[in-house]
Amino acid sequence: MEDNLLRETVLAKVKGDYSSLILFGSTSRGDNNVSSDIDIVQVSDVFQKKYSEEKINFSIYTYNKLEKMGRSGSLFILHLIREGQVIDGDRLIIKWLNRIFTPPVSYSEYRSELLHAAKLLDISQQEYSTKFKGYNALAFFLFRSYLYAYLYDNNAICFATKEVAKELNNPMIETALQIKKTGNDFKTFTIAKNLFELYAGERFVNQYKDSETLISETKKDHKLIGDLSYYISDTHENEYPID
Repeated sequence: MEDNLLRETVLAKVKGDYSSLILFGSTSRGDNNVSSDIDIVQVSDVFQKKYSEEKINFSIYTYNKLEKMGRSGSLFILHLIREGQVIDGDRLIIKWLNRIFTPPVSYSEYRSELLHAAKLLDISQQEYSTKFKGYNALAFFLFRSYLYAYLYDNNAICFATKEVAKELNNPMIETALQIKKTGNDFKTFTIAKNLFELYAGERFVNQYKDSETLISETKKDHKLIGDLSYYISDTHENEYPID
């Protein structure tokens, strides 16, 4: 899609106020295809829920939220710095994000938190079937984030699944990370989970009776699992966080 047409399309669909609209993901990189979504960060002074208009996904962040994420070393902020394109509004926001981004010495602690949250993937086929969209999205987020952090700690920065698969010399990764767009398919979910376990070097075992108990009993010491419980909550309304 040509830049001017893309901008006009996004501006016709955006809702509410904004100070900046940042294109990221496959469309920004130029490796998108006809089935690709258009991903937009909508920077606003007021928090709003994430929303989609046809193939355009709008994720709303305030400056305060972006600053907090940047100073804590969020890889999503690094993603925006490396690949984001401002299509309207504040043209200096990427430079600002680059200035405040403060990565940790290592993302090992973050990877450990992801692996703790991955215990939520230890479910039966019946449990999966009741919330398969949420579990697919959760598996995608956890595995992708783990690989991003692992590669960063090994001096390779990738934010495209094809690049990640190439860097790790494993085409199965690209296939497994299609899980987010998969329907009610427990076999494919299990394949993705097993590959994740292979790279993690451990099995994901929930020692509690169910996901809800795992979350309630461990979220005090593991904030991330509490945040990610949104994926499989009864009120998620198919809106998933991306950072």
